[in-house]
Amino acid sequence: MKAIEELNEEGIKAGYYHIRMFIPFPRNSLTKFANEVGTANLIAVEHNYMAQAAKLAAMNTGIMINKSIVKYTGRPMYVHELVSAVKNVMRGGSTREVVSYGA
Repeated sequence: MKAIEELNEEGIKAGYYHIRMFIPFPRNSLTKFANEVGTANLIAVEHNYMAQAAKLAAMNTGIMINKSIVKYTGRPMYVHELVSAVKNVMRGGSTREVVSYGA
């Protein structure tokens, strides 16, 4: 949530959707959220190499989340690295950011 506050303060509109369970998959809720923000603005932020939740979302909703920020070191994702990665993805620098601070 702190990363969202920092991004908003810098003029980057950011939001958050947390998939809390996969069965039953929250298809309607995620589809509504994606339609509100636009699928081009979605970034999967995950603690695994393959961004598996984004793939599961595509399987259940047909919504492709083509941008991702991943960390797979087992360490928490820190605010500064998340903010930096979001900025890079939103600038078009990449569609995938692998963060590793503290590894």
